Amino acid sequence: MLSAREADAKRPEYEPRRYPLGRRGQGVTPRSITIEYEGTLPKALAKNRGAESHWRYRQKETKNLREAGYWLIYEALGNQELHFDRATVEVHQWWCGKPLDVSGLASASAALVDAFMDASIIGDDGPETVVKTLYSHTRVPHMNQRRVTVTVSEILENTDA
Repeated sequence: MLSAREADAKRPEYEPRRYPLGRRGQGVTPRSITIEYEGTLPKALAKNRGAESHWRYRQKETKNLREAGYWLIYEALGNQELHFDRATVEVHQWWCGKPLDVSGLASASAALVDAFMDASIIGDDGPETVVKTLYSHTRVPHMNQRRVTVTVSEILENTDA
């Protein structure tokens, strides 16, 4: 019978899952980029609020949010160059007070996802490029902790088939 120490010595060390070689010749796990938008998304961009505000105001809010998202991506990238052929998008809202519902969060965060196209991280936000989109919420105790994060993760092709 082996002692616990001997059993641990024979156990293989944990290795993270490796993905097959991509077209860039890398055998690494998928890359991702996350941006964090402080505060709440403009309510005028939520699906349910569209009829209450004038189109010119919504256009201005969309442009400002898209530009803010672009600069957040620029800061997060640093010296890296990223481009994903296929990706997943995760939008997470930390809320206090009244949260946006899923459809409101989707329409309000669309400008942040478009900022990833402006920064050439993804080529398009259509179903050929963005394979999966996830929306989630977490309640926070204080208003100053409200924020929205958007994570775009690369999907590597599986060549084992």
